[in-house]
Amino acid sequence: MPNDRDPMLAKISQKVGSYVDCESQVSDKYLVHAGFIDYLAPRTESNCIDNSLRFEIDALGGGNNRAPIKTKTYNYAGELQYFPYQYASP
Repeated sequence: MPNDRDPMLAKISQKVGSYVDCESQVSDKYLVHAGFIDYLAPRTESNCIDNSLRFEIDALGGGNNRAPIKTKTYNYAGELQYFPYQYASP
C-alpha cells in the first residue's frame, strides 16, 4: 500500500513525463511559520499560499490553461517501481 512518502510518477509509452520524489520535498513553511495573507489584495509571490511540489521531471502540461512544460521527458522502459533507483538527475 502506498504512503505519503512514496514517489509519484507518470509514464507515457517508454517516457517518464512526471516524477515527484516525496522524500526530497521541503518542509511546508505554513506548518512551521506564522504568516499573513491578504485575500483582498492581488496575488503576488509573497501574498499567496505555496502548495506546489518540487518536480524532478515536469514534462506534462503545456495545453490550454495548463502549466507550461518545464523539463524534458526521461526515456525509461522498465517498471515504474524501480525508476527511483535508476534515475539520475541530469
